[in-house]
Amino acid sequence: MSTDKLVILNSFCLWAFIWDDEIDCGSLTHDCEGRVDAYCDNAIAYIRSVMQPEVGIAPPVHGLFHNSGCFKDIGDAMQIGQTDKDRDRFVESIVRFINTVRRSHAKQIAGEIDSVEAYMKRRVITSSIETFVHTLVWAYELNLPVWLWEHEATKVMIWETEAAIALYNDIASLKKELDGGEVDSIVPVLVHNKDITAQEAVNETVAMLARGFGEFRGAADRLRVAVVGENDKVKRDVDTWIEGCVDLILGNMAWSLRTERYMAKAVVNAESTGCEQVL
Repeated sequence: MSTDKLVILNSFCLWAFIWDDEIDCGSLTHDCEGRVDAYCDNAIAYIRSVMQPEVGIAPPVHGLFHNSGCFKDIGDAMQIGQTDKDRDRFVESIVRFINTVRRSHAKQIAGEIDSVEAYMKRRVITSSIETFVHTLVWAYELNLPVWLWEHEATKVMIWETEAAIALYNDIASLKKELDGGEVDSIVPVLVHNKDITAQEAVNETVAMLARGFGEFRGAADRLRVAVVGENDKVKRDVDTWIEGCVDLILGNMAWSLRTERYMAKAVVNAESTGCEQVL
């Protein structure tokens, strides 16, 4: 991957945190006046205007709050090196992310706590990982058949990639979330729904991670079998995409143990491979 592409991907990664933090722990966290809706609508309009220029969507008025200015460079770069269908798949994943963050904020304001299943369906989208899964096509210039995105193994792999990162992030960020008065996290959700202790909920989350990675590996094997009749380039590209998903999971875990965004260095072991304390 070229340095130029790494710069674009880094810009997108920073956007995901900065954009979400405005709602998660910023000026819009306690908004009840419709500013979150305006923020989301403006972001979607701006992103579509620069990512899908052929559609002719008018961008928001200059200076209007949307925290998405970096998409001008992202949009310019991603017009090259992938098909329009792959680009549009990426854009639609961003729109799903924004709209799900919007719904999650409404639940937070209302004080609602989901069932574990409902929480996970929403959380895998608010993790924004689906969007990163779709950047792999552009980043590595992959040629993946259109049918692949509807294959059950692909859907399982995307779900398990999202779930792994979301669950691990929920463990790593638990103290930060609770200090901010937020309970929209897998540990409080498990405590509420199953009447268990916080430690038991963390243990169950770790078990969910282990089961999920087993499901991921099984789906990866099935996807490789599914493309056995394709040409060598497609088979290599599928392998690259699978390894890219693994890199996303492991990279996020490694970063979470090194950033003080979630935990002070004192609670991470000397090897930076695990937590000695969460709460």
